[in-house]
Amino acid sequence: MRTVFDGDVYVHCRQIYVQSGPDVAGPESAFPGQVNGLCGAALPGWLHLVTGLHAGRVGFTVQVHESVTELAGD
Repeated sequence: MRTVFDGDVYVHCRQIYVQSGPDVAGPESAFPGQVNGLCGAALPGWLHLVTGLHAGRVGFTVQVHESVTELAGD
């Protein structure tokens, strides 16, 4: 595992976008098939996150793993 970002990000309207390609998507295309409403990951290379904070700075870490990892609580 390697950490590619660890710091604060500015959140506006409770949203953080993580993108690994040139295409830009919106929540309407990121959330189909998602069940928790907090993490929209329906599109490859695009992640739409919803935070509890409406506007301001939140701590955020991005890690790259070489293999699939188990989620806490599984």
